[in-house]
Amino acid sequence: MKYNDLYTSVTNKVLKIVSEQSNIDPKELDQYTDFTNYIEDSLEIVEMIMAFEEEFGIDIPDEDSESMFRIKDVIAYIAAALWKDTK
Repeated sequence: MKYNDLYTSVTNKVLKIVSEQSNIDPKELDQYTDFTNYIEDSLEIVEMIMAFEEEFGIDIPDEDSESMFRIKDVIAYIAAALWKDTK
């Protein structure tokens, strides 16, 4: 698998999860969206991070998740973790 294919797959899945978890129309989301603007409390952020972990089969430590605000931050983190696992 090429990195670009992996990145595209991760992007599509992350956008779907953010849309479902925050009840946002997917057309309103892009990689630069700050998804924390659509979340009412920290529990919702934890639930979203858990959804990412479950979908991709990875662990996202709290200290890493605390720096994820934009969708592109999440995509880059997950794509890098998955790419590392393919090597």
